Amino acid sequence: MVRIRGQIGAWPVDLTVELDAQDWAQLAQHVTLEKAVAPAVAAAPVANDALWQTTLELLRHAGQVDGPQLLGQLAALAGGEAAGKRLLV
Repeated sequence: MVRIRGQIGAWPVDLTVELDAQDWAQLAQHVTLEKAVAPAVAAAPVANDALWQTTLELLRHAGQVDGPQLLGQLAALAGGEAAGKRLLV
């Protein structure tokens, strides 16, 4: 059984579709599964980004920093806690 809920325009949709084993097998013939590919590193800061370079330099000079302290430094550097967290990732 598959339940589909949502909206089509302004109309609410609540649809239940019952499929037996033969229906699932037939449906599976039309579906191809691809392996999930890890997202490209494009989400990471670009190497020539000045903020990213400053972050790397901060870490090199610190040598060792505990997590909360590092987050505080990155938040101050980036202009906010959310931006500091993005630098951590």
